[in-house]
Amino acid sequence: MPGVAPAQTPPPLPGIIQRVAPPQPPDLGPSLLPPETGAVTGPGATRLILPARVSIVGNTALAEAALRARFAALENRQVTLAEVEQARLAILGAYREAGFPYVAVRATLAASPRGEIELRFQVIEGAIAEILLEGEIGPAARQARRFLDPLVGQRPLPAAALERALLLAGDIAGVSARGVLRPIAGEPGALQLVVQLARQPFGGFFSLDNRGYDLTGAWQGLLVGQLNSVTGLGERSEIAILQTDGNGQSFLQVTEEFFIGGSGLRLRAYAGGGRAAPGSALAAIGYAGDTRVAGAALLYPVIRSRPLNLNLSGQLDAYESTVEFRSAPGESRSRQSRDAVRALRFGLDGAFQDAWLATAPAAAATTGLLRFSQGLTTLGASDGDGALTARLGSDFGFSKLVAEASRLQPLFSPAEGWLVSLFGVAAAQWSDDVLPPAEKFYLGGNRLGRGFYAGQVSGDRALAGSLELQLSTMFDLPGLRLGTQFYAFRDEGSAWDNGPFALDRSVGSWGGGVRLQFDERVQLDIEGVRRITRQPDGANTTPLSEDAAYLRVLVRF
Repeated sequence: MPGVAPAQTPPPLPGIIQRVAPPQPPDLGPSLLPPETGAVTGPGATRLILPARVSIVGNTALAEAALRARFAALENRQVTLAEVEQARLAILGAYREAGFPYVAVRATLAASPRGEIELRFQVIEGAIAEILLEGEIGPAARQARRFLDPLVGQRPLPAAALERALLLAGDIAGVSARGVLRPIAGEPGALQLVVQLARQPFGGFFSLDNRGYDLTGAWQGLLVGQLNSVTGLGERSEIAILQTDGNGQSFLQVTEEFFIGGSGLRLRAYAGGGRAAPGSALAAIGYAGDTRVAGAALLYPVIRSRPLNLNLSGQLDAYESTVEFRSAPGESRSRQSRDAVRALRFGLDGAFQDAWLATAPAAAATTGLLRFSQGLTTLGASDGDGALTARLGSDFGFSKLVAEASRLQPLFSPAEGWLVSLFGVAAAQWSDDVLPPAEKFYLGGNRLGRGFYAGQVSGDRALAGSLELQLSTMFDLPGLRLGTQFYAFRDEGSAWDNGPFALDRSVGSWGGGVRLQFDERVQLDIEGVRRITRQPDGANTTPLSEDAAYLRVLVRF
């Protein structure tokens, strides 16, 4: 871009809402299974019987051949009733291992026509016969029914199907769902599923921090408001407004998301726009950067459970960024660059919970993401051959791959109510192309490269990581339970550009802080940073101060 050094220009606006918004922890937990059936004991447990034949009836999900090993040893020999009970429990265990815990097994004795004793195991496979919804959530109940009704008649009832349906019902915007199974009297195996529903019609959050780009305003506020599930599609209508101090940067985005059918498939569409009008030397030349964005995505939960989630996504993004400023004093502003990007993206993301570290006081949570992006040279996209591209030589038919993984690992509890954990995240981007600026990997912000604004260092290729040691506890104060997390971190990242004007840069920092959770709505973060890298923009630039302090206030509603 003529007349403006790249390090002076503000980061591109596409994706700014995601960069400023607080990260969301994965929603994980152990599967909610019914308790295992205990052995029935009594004074007759040692009574001996001699079954000439042992049979099993009522089993449809598991073949007799798969179950016979559990009771074959009882045939044609004297056994106690306690041994019969152990065989009954073994059959129940086989069903439970296969994912069918809602099953009963009865053991009965009968005389055969020849006067011999026959031991018979009768399997009663549970199935949902009716579903009752409790709680008034308006038209959103229709979407809950789409998720829940396919459970009716599944015999035996799979635990995974029940868990998925209840979780999907809870994924309806603003809705919480809790299920209870009750036996129906007089119908062996018949169950009634009672689902308790509640709806919060409005939601959102406000975040304020000072991690922004100095020339557009270090203090940046993000207000997100949500209207939940007004119709039977379980939709979320969202508006997000970003504003920095001094009006140096503004952005507004609206998003609509709703379910398609009862499989969990969702459609998300968004559109927005904003302007960057930085101060200092850029204000002197009348710099103004305008951006318009729009896109649509399909998201499908391949696996939806409490301990493991896996999602597929396909997305089409379109955005257009223009920059205008005066080439000389006294002149009117003229267009200096225009980038029109169209990109298809295909992603896979997931999260799981595990107890790999046996000595840990709590389960660990791991997340992962893999996303491939392919730029399009149609639908009005820039061709890269014009002189008005923001980055010389940009390839608008680019290909790139982004990968990210994180893990929160509880380590030990030094005292009652205290927990020491280690959180780590690593991310990388790879491309062989000269990417448009908004498609580069950004270092800095509130995750990877703390102490630098998001995009202060960027590259076509990048590798970054962060380690954070956390100490969490709860302080009981008069009228307040204050959740407190002290932490120390070390961040490191490097970025490399492609093309003839390639720049290789890196950032490094360490520091610590405290996160204060006043209640489920209000959070205050205070952080101090020591910058290891003080000239991220190059050797000929003014060094940054060695130390920095950051503050964030987060209010959920």
